[in-house]
Amino acid sequence: MLSRRRFLQAAGACILGARLPDPASLSFLSLASLRQGTTDDVFIGRTVDYVGMFDRPSYSANKVRGFGADELIVLYEVLEAGGGYNRIWYRGDEGYVHSANVVPMHPYTAPSLVRDVSEWGVWAQLVSPWSDSRAEPRPDADFMYRLYYASVHRVVQVQQAEGGGWWYQISDPRYSELYWAQAAHLRVIAPEELAPIHPEVEDKRIEVNLAAQWLFAYEGDVEVFQTRIASGKTFYWEDGTVDCFETPTGAHRVLLKAPARHMGSRGTLGGFDYPGVPWCTFFTEAGLAIHGTYWHNDYGAKRSHGCINVRPEDAFWIYRWTNPEAPYESEITSYGAVPNTTPIYVF
Repeated sequence: MLSRRRFLQAAGACILGARLPDPASLSFLSLASLRQGTTDDVFIGRTVDYVGMFDRPSYSANKVRGFGADELIVLYEVLEAGGGYNRIWYRGDEGYVHSANVVPMHPYTAPSLVRDVSEWGVWAQLVSPWSDSRAEPRPDADFMYRLYYASVHRVVQVQQAEGGGWWYQISDPRYSELYWAQAAHLRVIAPEELAPIHPEVEDKRIEVNLAAQWLFAYEGDVEVFQTRIASGKTFYWEDGTVDCFETPTGAHRVLLKAPARHMGSRGTLGGFDYPGVPWCTFFTEAGLAIHGTYWHNDYGAKRSHGCINVRPEDAFWIYRWTNPEAPYESEITSYGAVPNTTPIYVF
């Protein structure tokens, strides 16, 4: 179980306001007090599905109110309560919400506009809770996708709208689409931010314990990283159909790396559609990866379609730490014929 302080370091964020019509207008404070383990400041969570608020941190408590998807909740404290695999709750203005469907926001300042994106483009990460992308660089153009905090996208063009706002054009290879998002919602990632972690260490390995739902990274016999996960599961549908998407056990290795992938299936496998899934480290030829997840905050139990879900910041660390290094100007890098890529043992 993560300590309360480590969880706050990874997930806490401070804000001055919430439930604003424009997520980019959020104004954030310092994380210093939360990192010291105090609760003097507040932070924010985005609901990804219906969330009930209770008068105590328990599902058996009295429900105070409910929140729909994509609402922003001002939160003041994170605590562990109750039983089960995920004991993390947040305290808000009127009560307590469970963390499973509340994605915490990190603090940010307004990102600087980058006008020169080079011929290939640049990588950028969403820093607002969400952003509605459009078919053209203007707010009244046809809606394309709602992009979410921590998702990563390849920006290939910059343009100023007639009203004065700046927009980034995003290249989406999955459906060969180009669409636009407000530049104020995206922070361009510099190449040096993707610098590998301990590239000189050859004896690296990842171990994934499916029973415990934990991932561990080792350099030799020294554990250097750990995080909770959400792995693949078997889905039982209302029509009686059973789909088995259990994460395969055995000895795997890094086969592909991608800073972002558009993952989804239109009309099958539950009809999910997730653009900009961040920091993907693929380990099977069937396309399973360790990757960041912005559509839930519920780790410690099986819930994916075979991939290993981790927090975006943890996926970023794994992406940079695993050998070999992936070049910045590449949407996906294959290591199928490369010897000595980092092994990934799933058991």
